[in-house]
Amino acid sequence: MFAGIISPYTGFKSGKFSITLNQRDPSDGNNYLYLLQNTGLIFSGYKQSGWTIREALENCDDYLCAVLKVSTD
Repeated sequence: MFAGIISPYTGFKSGKFSITLNQRDPSDGNNYLYLLQNTGLIFSGYKQSGWTIREALENCDDYLCAVLKVSTD
């Protein structure tokens, strides 16, 4: 987890499916413009990937449902 983020990046439903967010940022870690852009997206209502993963884990009971959830939200 990262500071300020309360959503999962990895999870599983026993006997159903597992899910992991695997993304890399090619920029260096000192890009403050990137930080400001992300903060603006959050305040404008953009849903973070972790929330979509959480919703898939809470609401889906099979792999197909989870795939549809993360590919359309």
